[in-house]
Amino acid sequence: MDTALHGRWITTESEFMALAPAWNELAIKNNYSVFHYHEWFVAAWQWQDKSSILCIYCVFQANRLIGIFPLICRTQHYKKIPFQQLQFLTVPDTQFCDLIVAQDQALPALSECFKALAQTPIVWDKLQLDYLTVQSTLYQHHPTLSVKSAFPIQCQIINQHEYVQCMGTFQDYYQQRTKKFIKSHRNIHNRWKNQKNWSIHHYRTVSANQLDVLLAQWKTLVNHSWKKSTDTTLLSAKPRAFLHRLSHAAIQQQWFSLFVLSLNNTWIACEYQLHIHNQCFALRSDYHADYQHLSPGDFLQHAILKACFESNTCHAYYFGPGLNPYKKRWATHRLPLIQCTAYQTTWRGKILSMLDKQRLMRQKWSFEE
Repeated sequence: MDTALHGRWITTESEFMALAPAWNELAIKNNYSVFHYHEWFVAAWQWQDKSSILCIYCVFQANRLIGIFPLICRTQHYKKIPFQQLQFLTVPDTQFCDLIVAQDQALPALSECFKALAQTPIVWDKLQLDYLTVQSTLYQHHPTLSVKSAFPIQCQIINQHEYVQCMGTFQDYYQQRTKKFIKSHRNIHNRWKNQKNWSIHHYRTVSANQLDVLLAQWKTLVNHSWKKSTDTTLLSAKPRAFLHRLSHAAIQQQWFSLFVLSLNNTWIACEYQLHIHNQCFALRSDYHADYQHLSPGDFLQHAILKACFESNTCHAYYFGPGLNPYKKRWATHRLPLIQCTAYQTTWRGKILSMLDKQRLMRQKWSFEE
C-alpha cells in the first residue's frame, strides 16, 4: 500500500466544487463543526471580492483525502504598503476555523501543508489564520510545526467566543443571572404584556420558495435596522449572496433555524441560526429601530434561550465571536479565539513581521477569566 503523501493546490471554482463529497466525508468523520463543511466554504466564497484568489491545498494518501488547508490570497495594505496575505476562507459570520485533517494522520498532513507553503508558486508575504481555539488541530501541533517549518508560527489570543451550556432547567439558569439583569428583563416583559398581536415564530423546515419569502421579509427588516448603513447586511450584494447560498444549503441539510418576533404582522426582530448536532450557532440578528423602546432584541433572546433549554435538541448555544456586553450577561462559558501568523522570507514579510511585533507590544488585550 502506498503511504506516501502528496498534495495539490485548488485554485479554480470547478475544482473546488468537485471536492464536496470527499471534503465533507473528511470533516464529518473527524468531528469538525459545520463551519468546516464544504457548504459553508462555498457560501463564504460568494462574499469574496474579485481580488481574492482560491488557494486551497489538499493532501492525499494514495487516493484518500486526509488534509485540507482552506485558504484564499488577498492583497492587503499596512500603512500604504501593499502585501499578499494568505488567510482562511472566512466571513464575518464565521465562528470557528481550522485545517481539516484526518486525526490519525494529523501531524503528517499539517506538515505537508506547511511544506507546500514554502514551495508554492503563489506569491505571499504573510499567513494569518483566525478563529482557532485551543482544541484546534493547528494550535495543538503548532510547536512541532514551528520547528519543522521554514516559517515559525506565532499564536496569540485575540478574541473570545461566549456561549451557554443548556443543561438543567431554564429557570435555574435564569436565576443565576444578576439581580439587575433579571429586574431589567422583568420590565421588558411587562412592556410586552401591554402589546397586542405579537408572536414569536421559529422556522425550521421550509421550502425553497418559503425561504425566498423569508429572506425578502428579513431584508425589509434590515432596511429599518441601525445596521443598514453597514456593508455586511442583506442590503449588500455579497453578504446577500453568502446568506442566500448558505440558507438554501441549510434547508436541504436541515440546519436552518430562524426566530422571528412580529408585532401586528410586522417583523420587529429576528435571529438567524444554524442548528446541527445539538448545537445552535447564532449567526446574526436584527431589530426594527422604530421599536427600540420595547427592547425587541432582548425579548427575543430570552425566548430563544428558553426554547433551547426546553428542547432536547440544543445542548449549547453559541453567540459568536466578540465581547459584546449583552453576550456576557447571558453567557455561562467562554472560549478563547486564537490567531496564528507566519511570515514569508521576502522583504515585505520581514517588514510586516517587525511592524506586527511593534503593534502587538502597544496593544493590551484584556480578557477576563
